[in-house]
Amino acid sequence: MFILHNFNNYFKLNIIYLVRQDSSILIRYLVIPNSHGVENMSLRSQLLKGILEGCILSIIARETVYGYELSMKLQQFGLKDVSEGSIYPILLRLQKEKLIRGEMRPSPAGPKRKYYYLTSKGQEALEEFLHEWKNIQGPVEEILQGGKPSWTPKN
Repeated sequence: MFILHNFNNYFKLNIIYLVRQDSSILIRYLVIPNSHGVENMSLRSQLLKGILEGCILSIIARETVYGYELSMKLQQFGLKDVSEGSIYPILLRLQKEKLIRGEMRPSPAGPKRKYYYLTSKGQEALEEFLHEWKNIQGPVEEILQGGKPSWTPKN
């Protein structure tokens, strides 16, 4: 795993990627500055952007869901600021990357719905996400709790 940072000077965008060893992208994180050069998203939104794909893959791994249902499940877990409009582009990208697949099925009420399933490639991506999340989560919690470093660098 490594992090790649790209700044698009024309659009003034920072794009940060968490990249696997095989050069495939695990997480894509976009930072959009406003006219004052300050990022346009709240801190919560910024943090969420980096982990939303993993959360979506995890929910789809547990059960097949359609878009609106996925949005509701994310909100039930406390991610109330995640709208349907923000998850559909992610679902499209995950389909293009063959991490999930969509299948139109009849709805109990109204038109057909597109249900999403995790592919084997998606399962691998989820496992890698979980591994990286655990590697990041522990040290961050330790730092925020005022803990001491577990090792010191040698000079």
